[in-house]
Amino acid sequence: MKKVFFVLFLIIFLSSCAKFEPECVVDSDCETPMEFLIQSNCPFGSICYEGECAVVCPFTYHDTNPEVSKSYPVPCHFDFDCDCSDRTHSLDCVCHDNACLSIEG
Repeated sequence: MKKVFFVLFLIIFLSSCAKFEPECVVDSDCETPMEFLIQSNCPFGSICYEGECAVVCPFTYHDTNPEVSKSYPVPCHFDFDCDCSDRTHSLDCVCHDNACLSIEG
């Protein structure tokens, strides 16, 4: 069991020490850091935002039918369609690929 924790710690430590190239042209140039991927409070991802990689958390809403357990992205057309006022760690809100995203900091 100690070996499992040591390996997990080593993976997390090495991934956080790895060089992260913040400049980008397209979303696929960006990788989500491990410290975000292991969290369960949001399905974090990364996008290319204004030429730099940014970690994002998508806005979702839940199906109104109580028998359906499904979430959907909050649709948008412009950045001002998205509201981050209730997100404590958000640096900004953006509309990216017609979905609201919170840029995390």
